Amino acid sequence: IANSGVYNIQFSAQLHNNGGGGSGAQAVIWLKKNGTDEPYSATNVSVNTNSPYVVAAWNFVVSASAGDNYQLYWSTNHANIGIDAYTANGNRPGIPSIILTVTQSGV
Repeated sequence: IANSGVYNIQFSAQLHNNGGGGSGAQAVIWLKKNGTDEPYSATNVSVNTNSPYVVAAWNFVVSASAGDNYQLYWSTNHANIGIDAYTANGNRPGIPSIILTVTQSGV
């Protein structure tokens, strides 16, 4: 973060269950600030075998000081869950794995 202020950190991530895991397959996504977990920022996302694509999308509104560093982290309980990107083909453009937008919304 270059300037102190209030920021909106928005993202979307295309989670993909590449096989197996049934109804208990989950990913968890959360925010870190300067290498430390932000309290109550984590969310569980079910990525079940019968619904193999899930888009997680939400935002965090944070107060930041100049020089603060924010990172998105994720983990999963199933080795076949990934945040996948796909190249363009003749029918559609490419699909990014993650879209991230950070905007300053106040000082």
